Amino acid sequence: MSIIHLRQALDTHADITPLERLVLIYLSETAGPDSAASMAVGKLAQTANVGSLTVSRALQRLTDLGLIQRHDRNPRIAATRAPVYRLTIDHAAVEGAEECSA
Repeated sequence: MSIIHLRQALDTHADITPLERLVLIYLSETAGPDSAASMAVGKLAQTANVGSLTVSRALQRLTDLGLIQRHDRNPRIAATRAPVYRLTIDHAAVEGAEECSA
């Protein structure tokens, strides 16, 4: 887990729903130093106590907003078919929050 990724997820000023922010936080918790996180939709749904379709919609919206990028793995190489999500939350959102609180 990266505190930087988690803080970016919490401090982003993007117009997202509470569930979308929760999904972003879960991805942030599992992201490595390269900002990549891999978690199956079913696991995210179970953790958030919602349906898989709801999580899929949240992931799609986060992708559309540019907060994450989805990278599908090659199923012949990867042991799992869960996609990799790269966090692309803008640092400016965090810096803007710091300026507001100063």
